Amino acid sequence: MGRRNAGRTTIIVAAALALLAGGTVVAYQAAAPKDAKPASRTADLVLAEQMSFDITTTATGELEARRQVELRSQLDDRSSIVEIVPEGTFVQAGTVLVRLKSDQIRTSIEEETLRTESARADLVAAENQYEIQVSQNESRLEQAQVRLRLAELSLQQWLEGDDKQRMQDLQLDLERAQIDLARIEDLYERKVRLQGLGFLSSDDLKQEEIRLIAARAAIARAELALDSYQQYQRERQLTQLRSDVEQATAEVDRVQRQNEIELVSRNAQRINARRQLQVREARLAEDQEQLINCDIIAPTSGLVVYATSVDRGSRWGQNGQTPLQIGRDVSPNESLIILPDTSEMIAKVRVHESLAGRVRQGQSVNIAIDALAGHTFTGEVVSIGVLAEGSDWRDPNRREYTVRTTIRTPEGVELKPSMRADATIALGRVDNALAVPIQAIFAEGLVRYVHVPRGNKFVRVPVQVGRRSELFAEVLAGIDAGTPVLVREPAAGEVIAEAWRAEQLRAVGLELSEAGEPQPIGGMPTSGGPGAAPGGRPSGAGPGGQGASQGGGPGGEQSGRRGGGRPQGGEPPRDE
Repeated sequence: MGRRNAGRTTIIVAAALALLAGGTVVAYQAAAPKDAKPASRTADLVLAEQMSFDITTTATGELEARRQVELRSQLDDRSSIVEIVPEGTFVQAGTVLVRLKSDQIRTSIEEETLRTESARADLVAAENQYEIQVSQNESRLEQAQVRLRLAELSLQQWLEGDDKQRMQDLQLDLERAQIDLARIEDLYERKVRLQGLGFLSSDDLKQEEIRLIAARAAIARAELALDSYQQYQRERQLTQLRSDVEQATAEVDRVQRQNEIELVSRNAQRINARRQLQVREARLAEDQEQLINCDIIAPTSGLVVYATSVDRGSRWGQNGQTPLQIGRDVSPNESLIILPDTSEMIAKVRVHESLAGRVRQGQSVNIAIDALAGHTFTGEVVSIGVLAEGSDWRDPNRREYTVRTTIRTPEGVELKPSMRADATIALGRVDNALAVPIQAIFAEGLVRYVHVPRGNKFVRVPVQVGRRSELFAEVLAGIDAGTPVLVREPAAGEVIAEAWRAEQLRAVGLELSEAGEPQPIGGMPTSGGPGAAPGGRPSGAGPGGQGASQGGGPGGEQSGRRGGGRPQGGEPPRDE
C-alpha cells in the first residue's frame, strides 16, 4: 500500500510542480538580474507565497458491503465441494450455494439408525425388567410382612390364651391333688380309728395307706409340673415366640433392603439404557443435521462472492489455499460464501498509525476507484479501528489503522466488493499562510531548513514549519514571501558549507548550545514548541507519503535528509 501511496503522491506532486512552474517560477525569473547565472534549472525553484491549501492524506484499500452475510462450513469434519454457484451470480433466498460431499455422513446415518433401534429395544427390555422387579419386590415384601404378622399373632395368642390356660390347668391340678390328699388323709384317720375299734381289717387300712401315699405323690407331681412350666417351659415358649417375631421383623427389613438394591440396579439399567438411546438419538440427529449442513443455502438474496476472493490473507500463493472450486477440500468452520448487500457500500482503507489520531468520524472523503476510472465519489468517515494492524511482508514494522467511510453512489453506478479504492481524507485546512512545496523542506537534527540560491549555488536557511499537507508546508518563520527555494535534493557541491548563524536560528526559536549544537531557546525542548513534534520529538516533513501531513517545528532528523521520510513514533501530529 505504501508503494501505491508513493506513486500517487509522486503524480500529485509532479502535477503541482508543473502548475507552479508556470507561475511562481516565472515570477522568480523576472525578479532575477539579467546577467545572473541561474543556480540550477528554473523548474527546480519555487517561490514561497501566501496560499490556502487543504491538509489531506491518501489511504488505499478496497470496497466492502456495509451489510453482508457470511456463510461457513458447518460440518464437523473436512469435506469437499460437489457443487458450487459461480461467483458473481445474483441469487435469491433459498438457493443452494454450495453442496458438500455427504457419502460418509449418509453411511454414518445408516449405522447410527441401527444402533438407535438396538438401544431402543434395550430400553424397552430394561423398562420391563424394572416393572417385573417392582412386582417381585411387592410380593416378597408382602410375604415377609405376613410372616411377621403371624409371628406377632402367635406371640399374642400364647401370652393372652395358651399361657394363661396352661397356668390355670396346672394350678387346678395342684388344687385338685391337695383336695384329694385332704380327703384321703381324713378318711385314713377314720379308718385308723375304726381298726382300733376292730371294725376294719389291717388289709383295708393298708389300702388306705396306699391311697394316701398316691395322693401325696400326686401333689408333688402337680407342684413339680407347675414349677417346671413356670421356670422352663413358659420361658422357652415365650423366648421362641419372641424370636419368631424378631426373625420375621428382620426378614421384613432384609426383604426391603434387598428389594431396594435390586430395584436400584434395575433402575440403573433402565437409566443407562435410556441414556444410551439418548446418545444414539443425539448422534443420529447430529448426523442428520450434518447432512442438512452439506447444502449451504442462501438465507437472503444477494451477490455471490467467494470468501477466498475477499480475504486477501487466504489467496492462493500466499498461504497455499486455493480458490473455491469443485473438488476442493473444505475445513470445518471455513468461510465459503459472502452475500453482500451491494445497495450500500463502504470503503475500507488503511491509514498509517502516525495519522490515525487526526482522523475523525464525519470527516469528508473523496474516493477514487480503479475499476471506474474518471469517477470520484464522496463520503465521510464512519469509524476508525481500535487497534493497529500489521502491514504486509514487505514492511513488517509498519502499523496501520482501518478506516471505514461511506460512499455516495450515483444512480446507475454499480459497485462491487473488493474493488480497489483510494480515499483522500480531509484532515483540515490552512488559510492564507506562507507556504512552500513539501519537497523543499529538509532537516538536520532539530533544524528544519530550505535551500535558497546564492549565485551559482545554494545556502541553507533555517525555517519554522507549521502545518503540512501532502503537497505544501506552512512556513511560520525564517523566510519571506517571494523567497525562491529548491524543491529537489541538491547535488554534491551545490550547497555552500556554512555554520548556522545565531540570528537565523533565533528567528525559528532555536539557539546554539555551549557545544555549538542547535537547541530550543532556553535549552529545554517543550511539547509543541519550535522545532519539536508532539511529545518533544522532532517530526519529519518529507514530500508525499503518509508522513507528509504531520505538524511540527523546525527540528529534523539526520543531516541532509529530507524531513519527511517515514513518520516515526506513531504519535498523532498537531493540527494547528
